[in-house]
Amino acid sequence: KAAALSKNDPRFTLLQNRYNLTAELAAEKAALHFKNPQQYPLPAAGKKSLERAMFDFIKALPGRKQDKFLEKMQPAISASATTRKQKYGDLASVDLKQTKPVAEQVQAIPVEDKYKISADELQRFKEDYFPGKKLFPKKGAGKSAPQQAAVATKLDFFVDSVTCVKTNDVRKDEINLGAFATDAVGTESSKAPFFVSKFKKGESKGLGVNANLFTFAIDDGSVGAEFPLTFIAGVFLVEEDLISNVDLGRKLAALFMVLGLTLLVVGVGLLFVPGIGPSVALIAMYAAVGFNILGHYVFPAMLDDISEPAIDTLVLEAPPAIGDTFNRTLEFKLPLLDVNGLNKGAYTATARWVVS
Repeated sequence: KAAALSKNDPRFTLLQNRYNLTAELAAEKAALHFKNPQQYPLPAAGKKSLERAMFDFIKALPGRKQDKFLEKMQPAISASATTRKQKYGDLASVDLKQTKPVAEQVQAIPVEDKYKISADELQRFKEDYFPGKKLFPKKGAGKSAPQQAAVATKLDFFVDSVTCVKTNDVRKDEINLGAFATDAVGTESSKAPFFVSKFKKGESKGLGVNANLFTFAIDDGSVGAEFPLTFIAGVFLVEEDLISNVDLGRKLAALFMVLGLTLLVVGVGLLFVPGIGPSVALIAMYAAVGFNILGHYVFPAMLDDISEPAIDTLVLEAPPAIGDTFNRTLEFKLPLLDVNGLNKGAYTATARWVVS
């Protein structure tokens, strides 16, 4: 994805680099807090931050995986000021001893106007990056219902079934499914991973009563927003042997969610010119950069049981009619980062957004 972005426009490469470096700085802060919590305090518990979400997740891991994380991070947290400047550039000014979240410190570092992304450029990026993909419903797909008809007030996100294309283990995978979401006004939700089934290659399993993952309000009066409304849902798979710790599952879902919110903080108001709403930026950047940053830049050795999240976005340009349904097919690779090139699992899921 990085190569595709760099071919299209260096502005997106700049945003991606800032996001990647922000994630690395947050990982450093989490590691430093492990070693010296008084000198490197985390932001307040009630304030969402990537470094706290990382720390909470790692803290819930078994001790051996915590050790792997600290071992991996040691070269970074012990690097000289010169080395850090070469790596981070102007982001080297971020102070890891502050309680202010890393992403907010990065957001405060300006970029030149020539790197600002216009609405036309963002639209072109979406068209180039998602050729043939129905990321957005066609205009008119969500037309207002006649005045005498009932008004739609809810939007549900379902995952109806999961299919194993290839197992990650030699014989069977014991698969859990977790999810996270953002509604039209930026309210986040998460669902801790729950057991789906044991899978052999080619098997499909329905989620039954667990299929309905999220319910959102779509009446613009109740959510405090006007159409178009944007909704995002992310789904990920976890093998049973890792997720036996329920608290760990919740913290994993929270970590994935905060990764996306961090991208929004870093990008919106920094690289986007006035007139581009946060929802539009969120749509493109959630899908463009994705969440594989967690594996590639933070602690890949620890994520041998977690899939890359599948992110789906729905934009309602006008009030939809009750019964409108938008079907999706989600794809997963397991594990998120396959270090040895062996036992890489592949899964798909059938999902849908339903208006009621």
